[in-house]
Amino acid sequence: MTNAVAAEGRDRLHTLLRADPSARAELRSLLDSLGEPPRNQASPAVHNVISGGVQHGPVIQTGRIDGSVLSTPHND
Repeated sequence: MTNAVAAEGRDRLHTLLRADPSARAELRSLLDSLGEPPRNQASPAVHNVISGGVQHGPVIQTGRIDGSVLSTPHND
C-alpha cells in the first residue's frame, strides 16, 4: 500500500509541475530552504511501556496523539 500511495503522490506532483511551470521553481526553492539532511545522525532511543494490567486488544504506540482519544470503562 505504501508504494501505491507514493506512486500516486509522484503522479500528482508530475501533473502539477507540467501544468504550472512556476511550481517547479517554487518546489526547488522550498527544497533548497530545507538544506541537506543530517548524515550519520544516530536515531534517538525509544522505550515503550504498557502498564495498567493485561491488554486483551490492540495497543497502538505513537509519538503523538492529539485530542481526546482515550476511553475508560465506567463502573456502574
